[in-house]
Amino acid sequence: MMLIIARGVGQGRKTALLTVVGRPVSAWKALREGALNSLTNSKSLLFMLTFLPLFVDPAADPVWLQLLG
Repeated sequence: MMLIIARGVGQGRKTALLTVVGRPVSAWKALREGALNSLTNSKSLLFMLTFLPLFVDPAADPVWLQLLG
């Protein structure tokens, strides 16, 4: 299990320093790992596949644009 701690939030800094159990982690690596976790989460995939089609009109704009907006 990986522990990510954000330090400096709310102390006037524009970006937080991310550390994984004492080691610095780049923001891109944290973003990549978070996105991978979200995309492989079975509960979130089930939610998206169940509810997103209700809000898509195939006759309107391209479907991918509707999903983004």
